[in-house]
Amino acid sequence: MENMLSVLFMQNQIAQLKAFHKMPIREACEVTSQIEKEYQWKQKKAKVDFVVLDNDGVEFYRGALSFGSGAASHVVDHICKTLTGVKMNDQQEARKRIFLERLNEQVPDHLRQPDGLSISRDHILTNIPSSAHRRKWMVGGGILALLILNRGYFSKSS
Repeated sequence: MENMLSVLFMQNQIAQLKAFHKMPIREACEVTSQIEKEYQWKQKKAKVDFVVLDNDGVEFYRGALSFGSGAASHVVDHICKTLTGVKMNDQQEARKRIFLERLNEQVPDHLRQPDGLSISRDHILTNIPSSAHRRKWMVGGGILALLILNRGYFSKSS
């Protein structure tokens, strides 16, 4: 059996979310998407802490989801948007990319539509720059800066 991920919500403020009950990612996306739509429509706000676990109970991610804010359409959308903005070293970036791909694979198809309800694989791959890519830009920028400085220095001394 494939090692599937699940979500464990930590609070019981929202009727549709049972506290400390493991929920498969697919189901968590469905439920959190419905709650987000309902809270936006009713102009309500609520926050719930959650943990993403594997079948063995190993914690992969811990976060807080804000319903009614419009920041994310479901739990995986929230995780992807949060993690794509976090810079890490090369090894951590590789693990993060794999984790986000695993999560995104478990999002129900109807929540993956191009209407912004999920983060696409392309978004994950293009918005998590590798350290090597950043280094190339930094070196290139440094060389360009040196050329500009040298040109200014040599034009003054001539």
